[in-house]
Amino acid sequence: MKRSLVLLFFAIPAILWSFGTPDEMAPGLYADISTSRGNLLFLLDYKGAPLTVTNFCGLAEGSLPNSFSSPGEPYFDGLTFYREAPDYALFSGDPTDSGEGGPGYTIPRETGGAFSAAVPGALLMDGFFSEASGSRFFITMIPDSFLDTKFTVFGQMVDGSKTLKKLKKGDIVKSVKIIRIGDQAENI
Repeated sequence: MKRSLVLLFFAIPAILWSFGTPDEMAPGLYADISTSRGNLLFLLDYKGAPLTVTNFCGLAEGSLPNSFSSPGEPYFDGLTFYREAPDYALFSGDPTDSGEGGPGYTIPRETGGAFSAAVPGALLMDGFFSEASGSRFFITMIPDSFLDTKFTVFGQMVDGSKTLKKLKKGDIVKSVKIIRIGDQAENI
C-alpha cells in the first residue's frame, strides 16, 4: 500500500506536467517537433551537450548560417524522416534525404551529458564517420545504451510516444519550435 502511494505521488505530477502548457512546464529548454503524424516534445540537455543543443536550436530557429537554408529560414521545416530502422530508430535532419547531407559544417561529438539512449525516446545527433555531426538527428524507439558511446545524446522525449510509434520513413517534419522555460533557458 505504501509503495503504491509513493508511485502514485510521483506518477500523477509527471503525467500532468508532460501534457501541460508552457506556463505549466518545468524550467528547461524544449524542442517541439511537429510532424505529419503529430508532435514530439523533447527536453534538451543544454548543460551536458551545449554545443549540440546550441547548434540544433540555431538551425531550428533559422539563426545559424548554413549551406541549405536562407538566413532566417528554419532549417528542419519540411524535411522528411529519410531513414527508418524498423522498431529501432527514425532519422531526419538531412536536406538531401541521402543520409550524407548536412548544413555545410560539422561539430564534434560531446560526451558526459545528463541523458542516455538507455531509454526509448532519446534524441541523438547522427554523426559522420569521424564522430562529428551537423544537422542529422535520430530518435530511438527502444533502449540502446551502446549509442551513448558513439553519438551525442542531447534530448529526451517527454511527450509524444504514440506519435513516435506511428512515424515512418517519408513522413514530414513540419516544424521544430524551441520552447524556453526559465531564466537559464532564456539565455540560450
